[in-house]
Amino acid sequence: MNHKKNIENHLNSIGDVIIDYIRLQSNDGQASVKAAVLKKDLGLDLLSYSPTEDGQKGWLMSVMMEKLVNEGRIEYFKVGSRYQVSLPSSHNIT
Repeated sequence: MNHKKNIENHLNSIGDVIIDYIRLQSNDGQASVKAAVLKKDLGLDLLSYSPTEDGQKGWLMSVMMEKLVNEGRIEYFKVGSRYQVSLPSSHNIT
C-alpha cells in the first residue's frame, strides 16, 4: 500500500467515526448536531503549530467537514450564529 492511499484510508476512517457519532447523537440522523459539540466530543479541536503563524484551532474539524460535505455524506450549515452538522436532507430549517 502506498503512503497516499494509507492516509486516504485513515481520513475515511475518521469520516466513518464522525458519521456514526452524528447518527447516535441525532436519533438515527433525523436531526442535526451542534458542530462545536461534535468537535469537542471527538477531539477535533487540535491546534496546528507553524513557525510562521499562530496555532489555528480546529483545523482537523475543518478538513473533515469539507471532505464529508464534498463526498455528500453530511450537510454543514449555519443556524443563527452556530454551525450544525447533519446527515444529508435530515434538516428543514427555514
